[in-house]
Amino acid sequence: MAFDLDRVQKDIRRLRKFLKRTPKHPTPEKIHSLRMDTHRFEAALLALMLDSRPNERRVLKKLKKLRSRAGKVRDLDVLTGYVAGVRMEEEDDCLVQLLEYLGAEHAQRTKSLHSFAVQHGPSLRRRLKHTAAYLKMLSVDGVPDIATLGDAMLSELRLRREVAAPVRLNRENLHPYRLKVKELRYVLQMENDPGNKLSIEILGEMKDAIGEWHDWQELLAIASKQLPHGPECKLVHTFQAITKEKFNHALSVANKGRKQALRPFTPEKKHVENRLQSRRRLSFPRTIPPT
Repeated sequence: MAFDLDRVQKDIRRLRKFLKRTPKHPTPEKIHSLRMDTHRFEAALLALMLDSRPNERRVLKKLKKLRSRAGKVRDLDVLTGYVAGVRMEEEDDCLVQLLEYLGAEHAQRTKSLHSFAVQHGPSLRRRLKHTAAYLKMLSVDGVPDIATLGDAMLSELRLRREVAAPVRLNRENLHPYRLKVKELRYVLQMENDPGNKLSIEILGEMKDAIGEWHDWQELLAIASKQLPHGPECKLVHTFQAITKEKFNHALSVANKGRKQALRPFTPEKKHVENRLQSRRRLSFPRTIPPT
């Protein structure tokens, strides 16, 4: 088993670069990259159990706020794309009104992201640099020491239990469940184990299906509130039908996927698990802050 600390270092460099020259009007691709880098970095710190260190605890706190602002911009990018793709001539006025609302919200959220990055960027860049230096101390030529690997293994065990835990998925727990799926996927990616390839692909399908349903659910809520004739609007009815379809698909993918993704450990991982159990090292709950 290996853990790719070089990949974590790359995420740190990309985050520091964004914070050094934060664009006032970032492209959807830059926003997506920022969120991915942040998520992976957070998952790495939690997997390596570094979130109790003072510097890393402050980094996570600031990154949570940065990621939250970026997430709101990303959501509006996605929702605008969905609305732009709808063709209902009899509801053109509602479509235009909805696009105008999303555009105004996007401008406001983008401004909030830029202001936060400019204000906190210098201190956050320094703290990220300290984290990069500490991660370098934990490894030799990019390979983590055995204690670090043990922490990562414990995190994977915990996440596997949490992803397998809900007896029944429903509208209330499906989106929080997605956060666990994402965290486990990031940890498996960082392990650099070819045996994780299928699980990573399946977890990615689960993440995407649940995320698409949640986006449509958010769009439905906005349309129901913002459009003048509310529930009677044909556009709202269309969104309701799409949201229901996306939920059924996400539920099916999640239920099927977790059985495939949580396959038994490889012999190598099973050996590590047995060693950890014999040492009675127990993990404790940690979660990535919700998006």
